[in-house]
Amino acid sequence: MDRLLHLDRTLDELDPTRWADPAGDATHLVRKVHALRHVPMGELRPADLRTLISQRVADC
Repeated sequence: MDRLLHLDRTLDELDPTRWADPAGDATHLVRKVHALRHVPMGELRPADLRTLISQRVADC
C-alpha cells in the first residue's frame, strides 16, 4: 500500500475510533489535539506532529 495515498485524510478518518468533541471545560491542549485530528495528514506541521506524538495520539 502506498502510504502517500492517505495524505488527504485525517487522523479521525484513519484511526479506528472517532473521538467525541472535547468537554466544555477541556484544557487548551485537549482542544488542540482534538482539532488536529481533523486536519489532513499532508497539512500537519512539524509542531502539530510533535504535539500528537507527545500525547500518544493514534499510538500503535
